[in-house]
Amino acid sequence: AELMGRVLNPPGLIGMIAKYHDGISRRDAPIFGVAAGLGAMSALCSGRYTTQMPDGESSTNLYILALGETGGGKEGIRKSVKDVLAAAQKKDHTINFASPQALYRALAARRCALWMPDEFGRYLAAAAKPNGGQDFMVNTAVMKLFGLALSSTKAVKYAKKTDNIE
Repeated sequence: AELMGRVLNPPGLIGMIAKYHDGISRRDAPIFGVAAGLGAMSALCSGRYTTQMPDGESSTNLYILALGETGGGKEGIRKSVKDVLAAAQKKDHTINFASPQALYRALAARRCALWMPDEFGRYLAAAAKPNGGQDFMVNTAVMKLFGLALSSTKAVKYAKKTDNIE
């Protein structure tokens, strides 16, 4: 109980953002407030910081998977993060893409990006099915790139030079 109390009431700006989320959320889901605080801080840091972990340096990339029923309050995370970025006068870093190539282009254009898809269950359903089509390919690209924050991936070269992706 004590640990859960500390998790749900983080100190500093993350805690302030969590409280903001909890104040605007239509549902009582305090862990979503913590997720909003962590997500907003990750975006505010814009990939400029690393954390020293036992096995070496780790980026401040953050992956939050918020699961809940429709109407369960997941949308509050997205709204809170967007509100915090607007208050900090940071441009909206949200990206949307329908293919791995579009993801690579979005990340080549800007280093800091937020992907906050709706109904992630669709992506989860496709994750384990190689015949899952475009959703499987997008999910595979996201998982591959998530771990590359401190390095880079090979550029994509096409026959038509204007289609190349750095």
